[in-house]
Amino acid sequence: MAKTIIEEVREGRIPDEVRAVARREGVNEYKLAKRIASGRAIIIRNIKLPDKASAVGLGLTTKVNVNIGTSSEVVSLETELEKVRIANKWGGDTLMDLSTSGDLDEIRRVIIKESRLPVGGDSTDLPSIHRLV
Repeated sequence: MAKTIIEEVREGRIPDEVRAVARREGVNEYKLAKRIASGRAIIIRNIKLPDKASAVGLGLTTKVNVNIGTSSEVVSLETELEKVRIANKWGGDTLMDLSTSGDLDEIRRVIIKESRLPVGGDSTDLPSIHRLV
């Protein structure tokens, strides 16, 4: 079974994703691996675009997180997709879908398909998000 990045760095290996992110961040790959192993940094990515991996944590650059989502007041998939397109165009680092109303599975499925960024959501909805990828 494939190992996670954290498992690999804890075993002393430096995966390609860690090397690539370290180069983009301008940090030493061994320091980044050590921070990942200790839980002080993480690598996030869109499974469709592995070369767009990003790191968050100690000693790393500030990231632009784009929050989008429907609400009980407004449920407009087209509005949320326009926000995704703007984030793609102008270089957001991550995208969070915080939708609370409408067909959440369909909304997330379409957002994930449209996004070129890593997509996350409310931690209570992670099983739903992972099922859609």
